[in-house]
Amino acid sequence: MSSARFKAVLLLVATITAAGCGNPPMPPTGPSSPAPTVNGNALVIGRVTDADNGQPVAGATVSTKGVCYSGTPMGRCTYVDNPSSTTADDAGKFELRAVLPPTWESVELSVTRTGYENLQRYVGRADAKQVVLPAYSTITIRPGDTMRTNLVMGIEACGWLSINCRRIAIASPNGVPIDIEVSDGHFHGLHPNNNAFADDNWPTVLTISNGEAWILGAGPVTVTARAR
Repeated sequence: MSSARFKAVLLLVATITAAGCGNPPMPPTGPSSPAPTVNGNALVIGRVTDADNGQPVAGATVSTKGVCYSGTPMGRCTYVDNPSSTTADDAGKFELRAVLPPTWESVELSVTRTGYENLQRYVGRADAKQVVLPAYSTITIRPGDTMRTNLVMGIEACGWLSINCRRIAIASPNGVPIDIEVSDGHFHGLHPNNNAFADDNWPTVLTISNGEAWILGAGPVTVTARAR
């Protein structure tokens, strides 16, 4: 498949799935269940789990970043005026008291922890008491490694949050160039930085030494690193 057609397909997938996965979605038009409140502020309750093994991620920081609320014909999404944050306990559980507009419909949460990618997720008001936030570990690949990983939306390092993407760190002894290859039956490509939409060049094999590469596409992907 040509890189231009690959880009067109990925853009179509991103457009269909963008709402609620990075770019601010339109607020829901239907009725919402009342959110729990503490002293007039919304209370978001949930847990953070490792996306690969389901184990709790203790010490993860969960913060409010954006909010969508009703009150105008089309609704409105913006950054929160007073960001708040909390830390997940040993069981990955958290309770976050957030200062949000009274008519809020969804809130954008940011999840950060050392060893994991910074992630953003929108949570609807009706789900505020049962939030499950995935945490994706930072991937490092070395010559001779082959691994299987999922591409996801909402990772800050990917630049544009409404595309399926995964950042991988390259560890090459003495900075020797290696070939990184992605293979699967889906639409996949590699890019040397997180500004992938600046050009049409998304090859399935990329030569790089120490540094980073970004995988774009849909669904799971196999990544192989070979010494040149």
